[in-house]
Amino acid sequence: MKDYKYDYNKNSFKVNGDKDHNQQYYIKINSEYVEVREEVFKTIRSSYDQMRHIHHMEVAKSVLYFEDVDLATFFISNNETDMLDKIIIHDLYVLVLNEIALLDEPNKTIANLIFIEDMSIRNVAKVLGVKNSTIIYHKKKIQQIIQKKLKKLLPFE
Repeated sequence: MKDYKYDYNKNSFKVNGDKDHNQQYYIKINSEYVEVREEVFKTIRSSYDQMRHIHHMEVAKSVLYFEDVDLATFFISNNETDMLDKIIIHDLYVLVLNEIALLDEPNKTIANLIFIEDMSIRNVAKVLGVKNSTIIYHKKKIQQIIQKKLKKLLPFE
């Protein structure tokens, strides 16, 4: 599981002064506020806000996220799994592979690298020469597409 501990929290950012003139920007470092330039403040604050947003989105859609294959398939690793369960899991696996094969580019490439080759988002972004956020966006879309198709095929309630 991901560990979402940040270097900053909501109380780490402080702005003093009136909105029109002489604003002073502070960032809390080692339990002490340090004055920084506006650009530094806004960059760090924006980064912090983005990390929080991504975390909240992942929590909200946690059904779609499996960092570790063992977490996604914990229910099939039990030695007591009978043959019928193994067949169903295999059929689901084949269905997912077929759905990935039907995706358009670049989603097909991203799905293969992340779900089949088990590459991290950072490594996929490097290979494709795009930002991590682009890969995260496509990964979410791919997961939603596959999830919708599986729901149509399987009698989930």
